[in-house]
Amino acid sequence: MSGGVEALFVTFQQAANLLAQSTTQRSVFCLLLAVMLCFSRRLAAAKCGRLKNKTNFFEQDSFLISFEPMTILPDLSDLVIEQVSISNDVTVTVRAASPTAPCPCCGTSSKRVQSRYTRALRDLPASGRPVHLVLQVRRFFCEENTCVRKIFAERFPALTLPRVKFTLRLQEALREVGFALGGEAGARLGKQLSIPGSPDTLLRLVKGADLPAAASPRVVGIDDWSWKRRLRYGTLICDLENNTPIDVLPDREVETVSAWFEKHPTVEIVSRDRSSQYAAAIRKGAPQALQVADLWHIGKNLADSVSALLARCRAEIRRGLHVQAEPSQEREEMEPVPEEGRRPARSRSVELAREGRRAQKLDRYTQVVELHRRGLRAAGIASRVGIGERTIHRWLASGSFPEARRRRRRPSLIDPYERYVREWWHEGNRNGLQLYRELTTRGDIGSSKAMYN
Repeated sequence: MSGGVEALFVTFQQAANLLAQSTTQRSVFCLLLAVMLCFSRRLAAAKCGRLKNKTNFFEQDSFLISFEPMTILPDLSDLVIEQVSISNDVTVTVRAASPTAPCPCCGTSSKRVQSRYTRALRDLPASGRPVHLVLQVRRFFCEENTCVRKIFAERFPALTLPRVKFTLRLQEALREVGFALGGEAGARLGKQLSIPGSPDTLLRLVKGADLPAAASPRVVGIDDWSWKRRLRYGTLICDLENNTPIDVLPDREVETVSAWFEKHPTVEIVSRDRSSQYAAAIRKGAPQALQVADLWHIGKNLADSVSALLARCRAEIRRGLHVQAEPSQEREEMEPVPEEGRRPARSRSVELAREGRRAQKLDRYTQVVELHRRGLRAAGIASRVGIGERTIHRWLASGSFPEARRRRRRPSLIDPYERYVREWWHEGNRNGLQLYRELTTRGDIGSSKAMYN
């Protein structure tokens, strides 16, 4: 090939030397120039690997190259590539290879073409360049007289779905990105990778994914989560052996949870939190299951118990030291008087926790009084005890141990309508916005946030 190129340029040089000698020689030069151009074009076609049936090799702002279809599209067995244009992006024009197409309703094959149109599809990028597919689609007449559809468009099940602007493999890539990162983060990553997709598109693909069929669970974990914090909660159930979620329940009522366990009799172990509702639901729906506390609540129970115990012990030790150092008269003055009429605790554990907090507060109060008698200022006492200066000034100004007081409920603008609200609630209504609209017709109740306070 290199020898032929050298001979071509030698011929061109000799023809140029003879150009100015005569008119006949000029004609010969023109003929040789045409031969040279033809030969150079064949050389360019050979180097670029152009096939015989391909035309329009060079175009404005782009060029066409012949290549194996598998380099861009994975499966084109039923399609024919008409044209490929490469510039800032890759545009591939394809059409169906078969002259017929089956009707999507009755399945009858038809070859009577009614019209044509084009579809624009997005595909996975090739070497960092976005890939656009221009799909030439034909409309056919259905030849079955009893078919409800008279005209139909041909389908491409291996490439894309009807009324979708993405190929199947691009949808799968976007779905995986959505599962891994979510909507906003996945859209930002897709923009960097030349994979189109808005946050809403990613979430729509995630929600439309087919969930795997859950096997019969044996060890499950159950916990609540909030649809709307402090107002509405749901239940999440996971398979702890496979570390996969199984189901999401709309609420955490005993009837709902027990009904789920009745449908899954294979459950042997249930890990739950300290909720009494879940305990009752498991006993009712899966009496054969063993109930265990999850690791976080075990640590929480241990931390609460140890904190309450240490608070009581520290207060007792400090009180003992104080008894040895102070006269009996002053001890009587320092002894706090328990609050009368205090609301009884719901359980023994709650009462112990309350006593622990009170003992810890009493211990800090004793330290504050003792350090104040030694002449320390509020800033020094605050740094030693670990409380704020304003709290120290308030304790010293009161002259006695500040017992915990029960919080009073703040008045609300809907208090005059309390009877109506209770009747509305007992009727089974739960829409706060609807209640707000009904109450606004009766008087001024402020903003809608009053419904949730």
